[in-house]
Amino acid sequence: MYTLRCTRRLLSKLPHETTASAPPATTILGDWYANVLNIGSARLILCTNERSLLSVIVPAKNPAQLPIRLRDAAVALFRRLGYPEEAIAHEERAMAELVVGPTANRSVLGSMTDITWHCRWYAEDHAVVDLRDLELRLADMPMLSQEPAAPEDRAAALLLAGTLH
Repeated sequence: MYTLRCTRRLLSKLPHETTASAPPATTILGDWYANVLNIGSARLILCTNERSLLSVIVPAKNPAQLPIRLRDAAVALFRRLGYPEEAIAHEERAMAELVVGPTANRSVLGSMTDITWHCRWYAEDHAVVDLRDLELRLADMPMLSQEPAAPEDRAAALLLAGTLH
């Protein structure tokens, strides 16, 4: 179980009931933040993990499917990054349950603003935007809002530590 923390702009588009006070996450990586991301004519949603700043990008169509798209995209990214299958399976199971709530961490929102700018710069340099390639680039991009490290390294350390317990 985790909280999908959405910006006001995105909350208004979701059919899910929202809660102001959410229980603690049972996922190893914790809560995910989501915001609208428009790249050219593509309508997308940027989802960023609070603890690692690892990000996935999913289509914005049919907002009711956002939790499933987020979980599937995160699991696919974990596999592309070579994370242990036991940790991936744990996260996938724990991400089956969620509550939707408003954002609560301004630092993550600031990081998401930086990530959004990076996505737009990527799109300017590529005739066709390959979202999976973009996610890998974002995973490798050092983020300074937490201890300086790439999100893929932070997520790997968290997942490894979480499966050792």
